[in-house]
Amino acid sequence: YPINIPGFPLTIGRISFILISFLVFISRLKLIKINIIKISIIILLFGAFLGNFYTENWSLNLFSYYGNFLLFLSAMFFYPIFYDTDFKKIFSFFIICGFFYWIIYLFLVIYSDGNIITYGELYRQDILQDSDNNLINYHSFMTVFSACGLYIYSKFFINRKISIIFIIFVLLVILISESRSNLIITAFCFYFTYLLFYRFNFFDLIKIIFGLATTFVILQSVIGVFDTLSWRYRFISDALYYEQITSNRFLFYSLTFEHLINYPFGQGFTNNRVKMPGLDISYQPHNQYLTFILQAGFFSIPIIFSIFKFLYLRIRLRTKINIEYFSYSLIIFSTCFVNDLSGLNLFICLSIVQFLITYQNNEDSIPLSHSSH
Repeated sequence: YPINIPGFPLTIGRISFILISFLVFISRLKLIKINIIKISIIILLFGAFLGNFYTENWSLNLFSYYGNFLLFLSAMFFYPIFYDTDFKKIFSFFIICGFFYWIIYLFLVIYSDGNIITYGELYRQDILQDSDNNLINYHSFMTVFSACGLYIYSKFFINRKISIIFIIFVLLVILISESRSNLIITAFCFYFTYLLFYRFNFFDLIKIIFGLATTFVILQSVIGVFDTLSWRYRFISDALYYEQITSNRFLFYSLTFEHLINYPFGQGFTNNRVKMPGLDISYQPHNQYLTFILQAGFFSIPIIFSIFKFLYLRIRLRTKINIEYFSYSLIIFSTCFVNDLSGLNLFICLSIVQFLITYQNNEDSIPLSHSSH
């Protein structure tokens, strides 16, 4: 949960991330290697810096650039801390705390006077009535919950027979939140993680089919209980509605690429919207990769390519080492296809990618106090 500091642009979490990264940079300078992610981030920052000068308020936009510059720079140097076994335990502890925190938050909101109301319905009412409840966008906190859930599954449940129970529970929580994109993405990420860990055979096929069928029946039963869920997930049976939501996505793609041609350097980190043709209104493209293009133009392509290459090779090579960290980043990077996700989790995952691609077994337990001197 983001904790803001009055009069200061960065949250406590982001400030902590920057400070810890600075500490890691000083204490582990010799461990920091040049890699494709670092190079891609530098190129992205250079493009966004140039893009600032293609905006009307470029001098004000530079302040936003400096904040993002610090966060991306921190993402470049934060990753060696994942070699520390004590930090890994701390990270796992906060993942577990985050998992249960968002479950408690969700059910405290939706349960009232003996009745359960879906979170999405309450969130929409909160916006329409301009309420002071300040409910968090369900896509935002469900992304964190999904990432925590897949991390816990990969670390503690993937080898256990009760893993299907954990999967169904996680998907049910997401279902009640009404975050459709997170439900679909999380289900696919569970599936890919399972395939990474096991060699595919006929018995595994039977288990997958049975698990998918069981999960579908349970989720469909829950959807039938709530009218709001039936309305929210009507894209399953309503072809016209499905066509509407998919056509909007493709419109964002075309507008973003038009923007790329007009602004090859982008327009800096303050630009995360595309203007709708014929309307005096703009929308977020609901895709972090498209947002990168809006912000840094052609200079964003290396980081997008680097992320895709990492995910492809990790799945293709069926790498099991540190699978919980891969699972966590898989959720975040997959969600970037359907949502703007420029928060702290994205920067942490950029660090995790560097940790995974530079990982060596003999470096697995280097204490934080290790000095480069």
